[in-house]
Amino acid sequence: MDRDGPRAKQVFGRLTSGEHAATQDPLVLAWSHVYLARIYDGDGEQELAKNEFQAALNVQGGPDQARQAAQRGLADIANEKPVARP
Repeated sequence: MDRDGPRAKQVFGRLTSGEHAATQDPLVLAWSHVYLARIYDGDGEQELAKNEFQAALNVQGGPDQARQAAQRGLADIANEKPVARP
């Protein structure tokens, strides 16, 4: 999935919501939100990225590393300069 953004979005999207969500596995759920957020951020969809990073922070029992990654992601987005669109 490293080079297949649309497929990665689909897989991580399914792990974060819907009937296939990893609700019973906080590690998978938290990291899926983080990875999905990173994909959105890379695609220039900062609002969606922020929502996913925040969702990772809200996972009860999620690993500290995922929480730290989500916090860094939110900080990076906050520090980015807006892109001027023609």
